[in-house]
Amino acid sequence: MHADPPAVATTPPDAATCEASPLRFTVRPLQGAPELRAAVACQVATWGTEYQDVVPASLLKVAVEVGGVALGAFDPQGRLLGFVFGLTGPRDGELSHWSHLLAVAPEHRDRGIGSALKRAQAAELVDRGVHSMHWTFDPLVARNAHLNLNHLGIAIARYVPEMYGDTGSPVHSFGTDRFIATWELDGERPSARLRSRNALPARSAGAPTVSEANMSDPLVRIPVPDDIEAVAAVDPSGARAWRERSRDAFLRSLDLGFTVIGFVRGAGGADGYYVLSRDPSDRAVHEA
Repeated sequence: MHADPPAVATTPPDAATCEASPLRFTVRPLQGAPELRAAVACQVATWGTEYQDVVPASLLKVAVEVGGVALGAFDPQGRLLGFVFGLTGPRDGELSHWSHLLAVAPEHRDRGIGSALKRAQAAELVDRGVHSMHWTFDPLVARNAHLNLNHLGIAIARYVPEMYGDTGSPVHSFGTDRFIATWELDGERPSARLRSRNALPARSAGAPTVSEANMSDPLVRIPVPDDIEAVAAVDPSGARAWRERSRDAFLRSLDLGFTVIGFVRGAGGADGYYVLSRDPSDRAVHEA
């Protein structure tokens, strides 16, 4: 969701070249006005023409001059497939990075581009001496939960109701509640420390949902739809009901000391679910 850096070669030596068969792409800094405009167009393609919070090309450019990061994923013909953008500044007494936008062209999603962009972003930050990165994602969007928790291994810092308010985007028609994600980079390449849902406690599959639990259970599940945007397209009130139920469940669970430790994506379009625990030993597995 989520410039033209000074004196950067078209393909820097540490650019990440990736393959998500049959798609090949290279991750590198955005350069020049045409690529900046392509990043603006990518935002519109992602959030719609009515989206009010598009980051303009000029801000993408100047932010890099003061420590921001703007990276794009390009196919062999130089077409922008997606990009990531964030700002670096002091947070809690040390340098930290807020990743504001990650957008992938709709026709190229679920092909490893988002994960590659985040890893390249993190690697660049580690090289700069930045050891933590933060961003937001919608708890109801299963594909983002899968990316963030199962592929990147982030920790959930907190749940914020209506973080962005009304943005004008139809994608946000069921509200803008967000998780704030924290990725502690710890001075090592993130690819060396990825976590998997396979590390979830075996008992998580049988954990009760919040509505079924007596809240003395060590684990609980919070279900979310496999594709909330598809739900919203045909049943807007149903999507808003999902928001209200899940908001209540997350806020109640987090207030009682539970921590989100993983996400299980449903098979064949079935609903997925988050796993939350208040057992410190479970937490250690997922925050190590």
